[in-house]
Amino acid sequence: MFKVVVTESAERDYREILEYLADVLRNPQAVENLKAQVHRSFEVLTENPFGFVGCVDGRLASMGYRKCALRDYLFIYRVDENAETVYVIRFFHHLQDYISKL
Repeated sequence: MFKVVVTESAERDYREILEYLADVLRNPQAVENLKAQVHRSFEVLTENPFGFVGCVDGRLASMGYRKCALRDYLFIYRVDENAETVYVIRFFHHLQDYISKL
């Protein structure tokens, strides 16, 4: 079983997304839905860290980055097989140019 580690950058991104959904959009259901999606995705990663697609961008692919799409959001992660750890690198809205931000 793999361990999931969320980086500081990803934690900050995630917190900002949740705050936006709650404070700007005033949509508590969207907050709960996203939290549930992230939780389920992390559970999948513990059992199958390669269960989501690899990034198609050549640079990101060469770094071993993979992505998990969650409706309007996604997160980027990489797998360290030796350490049996999945590192969640960043969270993004699906319309953001995440390639240029990594």
